[in-house]
Amino acid sequence: NKYLKDRRALAIFMAVFLGALAAGLFTGGFQYIELELIGRTHVPFRLPNSMAHWKLPFTLLKPFGYYSNPTVLMIGVYWVYAFLIVAGHGYFIYQNHKIVQGEAEATGSASVHAKNDDRDDDPNDNVASTSGDGAGGAADTTLKHQSQV
Repeated sequence: NKYLKDRRALAIFMAVFLGALAAGLFTGGFQYIELELIGRTHVPFRLPNSMAHWKLPFTLLKPFGYYSNPTVLMIGVYWVYAFLIVAGHGYFIYQNHKIVQGEAEATGSASVHAKNDDRDDDPNDNVASTSGDGAGGAADTTLKHQSQV
């Protein structure tokens, strides 16, 4: 991608977006279990009917956990599920960090950093090397021209 060089911001946005969607959908599914098995628990607050979750634009927020009259169980399930998602991401980031540190200590930190710096993320960067003028592109052609003079 020639427009987005650092993909960390996109990864964080997608993790938050999909995490909120997962928590909201889980809460919505849990609402049906609550109504069928447990019965409706206490409703701590009710929003006005103009902000109801079945009316536009608020119906667009319903998959993310928006309800105009949520129950205590729905609120608790949403935040527990959101916490589990964040804790899971934190655990996997921590495990990945430990693996990278272990590799750095085993092979020497300089070689790991050099390997990461030499990595070619853009497949379009080697277009100049396939054009027949060498790996350096225009700079390589200039050096060849100076050596011939």
